[in-house]
Amino acid sequence: WDQNAALPVMSPIAAHLDALAARWIIDLLGLPTDAVATFCAGASIANLTAIITARDTLLRRVGWDTATDGLNGAPPIDIVASAEIHSSVGKALRLAGLGVGAVHEIPTDELGRAQPDAVPSAVLESDRPTLVLLQAGNVNTGHSDPFAAIIDRFDPATSWVHVDGAFGLWANAAPERRHLLDGVELADSWATDGHKWLNTPYDCGVAIVADPTALTASMAMNAAYAGADGGRSPMNLGLQMSQAARAIPVWAILATLGRAGVAEAIERCCRHAERFAAELSAGGLEVLCPPALNQVLVAFGDDAATDAVIERVQRSGAAWMGGTVWNGRRAMRISVSDTSTTEADVDLAVAAILTAHATG
Repeated sequence: WDQNAALPVMSPIAAHLDALAARWIIDLLGLPTDAVATFCAGASIANLTAIITARDTLLRRVGWDTATDGLNGAPPIDIVASAEIHSSVGKALRLAGLGVGAVHEIPTDELGRAQPDAVPSAVLESDRPTLVLLQAGNVNTGHSDPFAAIIDRFDPATSWVHVDGAFGLWANAAPERRHLLDGVELADSWATDGHKWLNTPYDCGVAIVADPTALTASMAMNAAYAGADGGRSPMNLGLQMSQAARAIPVWAILATLGRAGVAEAIERCCRHAERFAAELSAGGLEVLCPPALNQVLVAFGDDAATDAVIERVQRSGAAWMGGTVWNGRRAMRISVSDTSTTEADVDLAVAAILTAHATG
């Protein structure tokens, strides 16, 4: 089982299942058929992989070769990001040598979605290469940026659009939720996570790039003792050389559930989130925004009271919900992450939350 999937020669079956699972993921998520998907160590690494690829491609278009010349003296890249972009994207910018200090933020609405009319005009009027960072599934609210309306504002010749969608990108696999991601397929790269809605083992991120040649230009490596045979070589599609055969659990889960089974698992989690929101609201609690996917935000008065309820629920052992900050307020963040969750589980958790609130 502990196979190194860097090259097909190391494990032909791992290589076969890697290619098969990658094609299935692209098809399931409704992304361009010519795109390439590669498995990596979590969505943070998927974001980093895509952002490095974007950086190299944007600079190559203006005549700069990062592979040879590095970043010292490189032409500037404008960076535009949703004000609610996930912190892992900021980390990826730092590690890619682009930094976060010069990011132009797109203000968001009350649901955490970037506003198309608020894209900074200075960037739109510039002819510099531009990296645009959007998200599918806000980590707090579950709502997604309006991709089509934002992407349409940028010139594809000078821009690269990356979408962070650890949870949210899976909505494209659920027919009743797909409308929430309108236009997401227009991006240049995407990051998602198998251990989210597929419930694969940790770690299992997926980086997807619309132009396969762009990915290999940034990620390919050569070593005399590890020559590629011309086939799909995972070590040339990502940051790692030695790597686990992460695609095997993905293949097994997709082969078992099928398209309809994945869609039902996603819908079931979303329905559970809606049940949480409805029952907690009926119990007199404040649900801070309508759920879109599997996230629910609840407040219990002031910040101290909210933190106290979270602590009591965690201590009870009946359920586990973490805390977060939304619009300057502390909130309980409920994330229905396990596809085996039942309505009875939701009701038990709701009762634990209401009891914790009542005993405060």
